[in-house]
Amino acid sequence: MSRTTPIHRNRSKPTTRVDNTMTTSAVCANTATFLGYLNTGKERDTESGNDYFGARYYASTMGRWLSPDWSAKREPVPYAKLDNPQSLNLYAYVFNNPLIHIDADGHIIDDNALKDNKDYQGWKKNYLSHKGAQAQWDTLNNNKDLTVTMKWDSKGSRSVTDGYQWNGQGQLTAATVTLAAKTGDVNNKMSSDQGYVHGADISNNSDRQAYVMAHEFGHVEFAQTEIGHQELTFGQAMDEKMKASVAQLGMKEYLKQSWVGPVQDLLNMMGHEHELEADQRGWDVIGGKN
Repeated sequence: MSRTTPIHRNRSKPTTRVDNTMTTSAVCANTATFLGYLNTGKERDTESGNDYFGARYYASTMGRWLSPDWSAKREPVPYAKLDNPQSLNLYAYVFNNPLIHIDADGHIIDDNALKDNKDYQGWKKNYLSHKGAQAQWDTLNNNKDLTVTMKWDSKGSRSVTDGYQWNGQGQLTAATVTLAAKTGDVNNKMSSDQGYVHGADISNNSDRQAYVMAHEFGHVEFAQTEIGHQELTFGQAMDEKMKASVAQLGMKEYLKQSWVGPVQDLLNMMGHEHELEADQRGWDVIGGKN
C-alpha cells in the first residue's frame, strides 16, 4: 500500500502496544488468532498424565506446576508482582485463576530456543543497550499473563508478529515474534511509503536490529489494547471470509463481489496505520529524535 499520511484516532495508550494481520509490507507482517479461553491447547503426556508447556510440566490433576517458575537472570522470586500474593507461588497456574487466564508455555518472553543463536543474541544485545528497550522488554517479560515466543528466520526478509491469543476477557495471553535476519541489514531498504518513516532513516545495522525488535514488540503491545484486539480479530475474520469466498466462487467471481474492494481498502488502511504506530514506537524505544 502507498499511504504516507498517518490516520490519527483517539486512543488511550497503555503501558504496552503490535502489528496486523493484513499488512503487505516487505519488512514486517503478522496474523491474528482468537482461541477459546478454556483450552490451554497443550499436549498431554500419556504415561504421566501431565501437560507439557515447553518450559515445564503441569499436573492438571493437582492444578499445579511440577517445578517452580524460573528466569534467565537471577531473581529472588521470578516474575512475581508484589501487589499480587498469588504471583509469589511459583507452582501456581495463572494466579490460581484458570477461568480467565492461560499460560502459553510456562514462561514469559521465551527465547530459550535461541540461546545458542549468535545472530539473535547479537540483536538482543544491541536492542537491550538502549534504556527504552530495557524498559519495554521488562514490561513484557514481567507480565505473568503473557508469553511472547521468540523465533529466528535466517533467510527471510520479513519479520513477523503473529500467533496472537486472547482470553475470554480480551486480554492478550500469547504472541510470537519471528525476526528475519535480512531486516537487520540497512542494505535491505525500508520505505516510508510502507509505514517505516523513522526506520527508513536508520543508517547502521546495530540500530536497525534494535529498532526491528522494538518495532515487533510494539505490535505485541498494540495487541494488548482494546482497539488492537478488536482490529486484529476483525482482520482475521475478514481474511477468513475472503479465503472462503475465493474457494467457493473462484477468483474471477470473487473479484466481482461489491464488498471485496471496500473491505480490502479498509484492511490495507488499518494495516498501514499499525505499521506507522509500530515504527514510531520502535523509534521512541531506541531513543530516536523527531
